[in-house]
Amino acid sequence: MITLEKIFPNPEKIVNPGDSDIGVIIDCKNNESESKHSELEYYLLDLTIKNLINVGFNNIISFEDRDDIDLAVNTLEQQGCKQAMLVHAGCMANKDTKDIIPELEHITAYLEEDTVLRQYVVFDVEKYSYFQLRGKFLNNVKKEIRNFPTPELGLVYLYPCPDDVSFWDSIVDGEVPNFSKIMDDTYSAKYTLDYIDSFT
Repeated sequence: MITLEKIFPNPEKIVNPGDSDIGVIIDCKNNESESKHSELEYYLLDLTIKNLINVGFNNIISFEDRDDIDLAVNTLEQQGCKQAMLVHAGCMANKDTKDIIPELEHITAYLEEDTVLRQYVVFDVEKYSYFQLRGKFLNNVKKEIRNFPTPELGLVYLYPCPDDVSFWDSIVDGEVPNFSKIMDDTYSAKYTLDYIDSFT
């Protein structure tokens, strides 16, 4: 299995810089999960960075404080990025994701009925304005959003809820998760493990 370390988010430091027009911002907010690992999100940040680099992404940046997203976007703009994808620590991408992003319009996210799912958002950097991250995700820009389902973008994100946090505890421990303990989202758990297997 993979070995993960705590990576501390920094909205002014670009990981794996390159000349790509696409940047990735990783939201490393503390989910206050019931994980046995303190600061679980820092381990998940390491996992997401490893995955993104493996599937060809450059210009990866992360933040923890909600007020730092503007700083992260500005850092990518200074790097010359035209588009950005915002994901959460623990999110995984496949090799198709980077090819699909240029086809997506400002602002693209996953809408289900009248709710923006807290999964990802793709946006044009120069058109960026304030995004509501607390409470109802992206509620302030919901009328502008183009719907694109998360799986079609090649992304999976297993939220560390109480029913599924044992999956992440096992990953951090370097062990294969016991799927019989996963009660909420076995789809995302399976594909997360497949993505990890592809680069370990």
